[in-house]
Amino acid sequence: MAEILNSIRSSLDKIVEIPEENLNAFLLSFLASLGTLLGGIIVVLLTKILGLNVNSRSTATLMGVLQAAAAGVMLYMTFGDLIPESGEVIGNSLTMKYFFVGIVTFAASMAGLHLIGAGDDGEDEIIVEEKETKKVDVMPGKKELWRMGWVTFLALAAHNMPEGLCVYLSALSNKMLGFQLTVAILLHNIPEGMAVAIPLWAATDGSTFHVLLWTFVNGLAEPVGVLIGATIFAGRLTQNDMAKSLAAVAGVMACISLHELQPMAIRLAGRTTASISLFVGMFICFVALETVEEYFGGH
Repeated sequence: MAEILNSIRSSLDKIVEIPEENLNAFLLSFLASLGTLLGGIIVVLLTKILGLNVNSRSTATLMGVLQAAAAGVMLYMTFGDLIPESGEVIGNSLTMKYFFVGIVTFAASMAGLHLIGAGDDGEDEIIVEEKETKKVDVMPGKKELWRMGWVTFLALAAHNMPEGLCVYLSALSNKMLGFQLTVAILLHNIPEGMAVAIPLWAATDGSTFHVLLWTFVNGLAEPVGVLIGATIFAGRLTQNDMAKSLAAVAGVMACISLHELQPMAIRLAGRTTASISLFVGMFICFVALETVEEYFGGH
């Protein structure tokens, strides 16, 4: 990993003269972005190790478990991290107003998808049959999986952009703080990458290339957020603006978890298994953030 970062740094130095502290801060945001790729790698490895195919019942159950766990992580990040941190900056009332702005934005985007015919559910279903029990379950079809994958992809990309800028600005003000935030974001980006990878893996008939490509691209929203913030909004982006953006993103993440991930998880794995997986995901996120707090002094 260090060799990769040094190589990128050398290449950037040849292209343009960048102050060392700015370059280091940018590279930290890039490092944090790799968490989504790691999530995609985990999904690919699980499917390879377990020998799963797209249309098997065991695949449907695993998809449901992972979807629910990802929903749990995102819900914990929303209500246990993003909203409290935004509230400390702009106050609880304004935070919740922007939270609901995020919800309205999500609802409007979903309405737009339905208008163009990309948000219809259940039109293209795959029947999965368990041979031993003769139990028949309905897997979502490719159209629905693609829709879910891209809705999650775009929403998490929007979520990653201000996160990347947070890492960048934190590293400029305090190197240790920037490293702490990098570790925290890297860890919680892993289940987010899994949330993107799972429906895309199924929709592309288990394509490793597509899963790794799009989870990597999704993570790149973080360094892209740095470039946008450092150029277009240079000198004008305040801490309050960042807090408002994160509060709105929290609303979008809550919608993805409750409207997309968890209902599909219940459909694939059953209500009990999906509910347990949701809370396990929350617990994993709690442990990860508390570990960062304990060993690195904050997130």
